Amino acid sequence: MIQAIHTAVKGRAIYKINQLYGSKSLKTYLERSRLEKAEIKDVSANPLTGNILVLYHPDKTPDEIASLIAESLLNYHSQQEQIETKSYLPKTLQQLTRMVADAEA
Repeated sequence: MIQAIHTAVKGRAIYKINQLYGSKSLKTYLERSRLEKAEIKDVSANPLTGNILVLYHPDKTPDEIASLIAESLLNYHSQQEQIETKSYLPKTLQQLTRMVADAEA
């Protein structure tokens, strides 16, 4: 859930993101990706509060920025799933052979 909690200043907004609470990896992802858009000037995420401060081009609306955050969250979770899937894949033919033999036993 993404909830705008402060949008009074044009080009600056604070959002509450439940998934951010306690997640240093999501904090890092959001700050490094800068939401992957040129209209975003800066991002500061806080996993202790679950809040994210976004400085953006004043022509954009807080709702448009919330949509960019949502898109970035989807990308983050997609990447996390790929990482988890890859960690379960066998790295060599020998490992695959062992996995098949174990499954048949």
